[in-house]
Amino acid sequence: MRSPTTALPAATARRSYPIAATMLLAMALGVPGAFAQITAATVSGVVADETGGVLPGVDVTLKNVETGLTRSVVTAHDGSYNVPGLPPGMYDAGASLPGFTPAVRSGIQVAVGQQASLNLTLKVGGTEVVMEVAGTLALVDTKSSSLSALVDEKTIEALPLNGRNFIELALLQPGVTAFSMRGSGSLTSRGQQININGANGRANSYLLDGANMSSYAGVAVSTAADTTLGADMIREFRVVTNAFSADYGRAMGGVISVVTKSGTNQPHGSGFEFFRNSAMDARNFFDVGAPLPFERHQLGLEGLCQ
Repeated sequence: MRSPTTALPAATARRSYPIAATMLLAMALGVPGAFAQITAATVSGVVADETGGVLPGVDVTLKNVETGLTRSVVTAHDGSYNVPGLPPGMYDAGASLPGFTPAVRSGIQVAVGQQASLNLTLKVGGTEVVMEVAGTLALVDTKSSSLSALVDEKTIEALPLNGRNFIELALLQPGVTAFSMRGSGSLTSRGQQININGANGRANSYLLDGANMSSYAGVAVSTAADTTLGADMIREFRVVTNAFSADYGRAMGGVISVVTKSGTNQPHGSGFEFFRNSAMDARNFFDVGAPLPFERHQLGLEGLCQ
């Protein structure tokens, strides 16, 4: 005999469909948030007075000086604060509390995927005086145990790149070497392949603004010339070589997280040409006569505004 409790009533079954659809929609909307954790930075710390006593209820504000983006939080009962989801850039930090002199610290450089600590100190005094500390400040990452290295914008712009393949800059980091395999003429071995801590060249993950940019073969996407172009559109990227969090995923080797340049409140742009010819080439030991003729021009325009 079949038990009458083996099946749900029809009304109950019909009501379950909207609930399931709502859950799927919530999961889909949560995906961009997961991407933001990879490329965005987090700044946290403690606000205290001159004696070292923690101050709850302090208004802490971080402002991006390039775009005007402002994030504000209030310190907890233990004086701690946490500001996640910050795009890479230069920031000013401010803290204020009635009965204390407002403090402002400028020139704070925040990098991609950084989890930095910034402690602030308030002095007893009136609000008509502001204590300002100016100067570029490099924040120390004290929250994450992963091993990573940052390739900043200055490095990308200043170092010579044969073919303008910015992936080659990852080879400057410890534990990262060029990887080559047999059958290099196949489509699965196109582009610059790298070996991170001994892992196979197809065991790495490549992220562009948090989105997967790996090819179907598990390597960085490339052109027909076996290069990954767009160095002038890259702000910075981070090479995570070990002990990275589950936010990244899909990788047994390492993770290269790339962040592109964004617009600012001031219109700006640039034009460039990279030129190379055989007059600058050195002869191989076995070469006879002059170097083989060679000439390459790479031109482009970059315009960003907001």
